[in-house]
Amino acid sequence: MKNLFDNYTSAFNHSDSTAIADNYVIPCAINDSDGKQVYTSYEYLKEKFTVNMESLKTLGYQSAKYKIIKTMPMGEGATAVDISWLVHTTASNIEFKCLYICHLTDLGWKIFSANVYLD
Repeated sequence: MKNLFDNYTSAFNHSDSTAIADNYVIPCAINDSDGKQVYTSYEYLKEKFTVNMESLKTLGYQSAKYKIIKTMPMGEGATAVDISWLVHTTASNIEFKCLYICHLTDLGWKIFSANVYLD
């Protein structure tokens, strides 16, 4: 699981929307500041992260770090992962949490759903 979220973080830190989207399975669901969305195409998911990265750039995005709070196995090939995020921008630090449901695929662990929340 650490490998998945190391890759995910690296993709954000390199502003690479394609690499970010590569960490998800299709279809997938995301509940974040953009609202509740279900993505049924890779292109639509990549577009979402392209827009997100542009927004983060306007905030002066510098880097992100994560800490796995808890993992909860959900049967064969599925795990829930609760993560705390710290996003550094030029103006401030942004802290939030996200509950991910991850599935084991032929390509390794991928994110099936992401639900961002505040403490």
